Amino acid sequence: MKNVIICGDHSDRILTKTIVSACANYGGALVLDGTRIFETSASSEFVILGVNSLSGISCGGVFVMGEALCQLPPEISLGGVIPVVDTDNTDALAFLRGSRKPVVGCSMSGRDTVNLTCVSGSKKLVGVQRSITTLGGKVIEPCEICLYTDNDLPVFPVLAAFCVLLLSDVPFENGYRI
Repeated sequence: MKNVIICGDHSDRILTKTIVSACANYGGALVLDGTRIFETSASSEFVILGVNSLSGISCGGVFVMGEALCQLPPEISLGGVIPVVDTDNTDALAFLRGSRKPVVGCSMSGRDTVNLTCVSGSKKLVGVQRSITTLGGKVIEPCEICLYTDNDLPVFPVLAAFCVLLLSDVPFENGYRI
């Protein structure tokens, strides 16, 4: 199972719903969203944990930092997670600066690791601007990957869900559906 930790999304469920939807399309998810526990399929490839506070992480996975930053001590161990953050979230970036972990930044900006390069209705192109190493150790070189969404979702939840799939080694040759 692949771990996804969503930090501070309890006030805005769009981030969690988007990530759960993406994971449900690629093997299913066991979800603890802060108030309930549920599965999207009988056998789940992902474990999604929504948290409001953390004292440490001692597992691998993807660590998505939402807009409403959860309570974190200044010297927290982040274990083997790969942080994913909206680069407009200055509090999250300030916190991560001290962690010395490579951060996957997401937004509309070309300076980020992952950004939207083209939007045409439900089809989007996502640009991977720099090499990324996945949880399985595979190196993804700069490229563009198709992304299909049914709704008009905000940019960061879509890109965060994209990063969860990409970093979790879900094959991307045919694009992703969220």
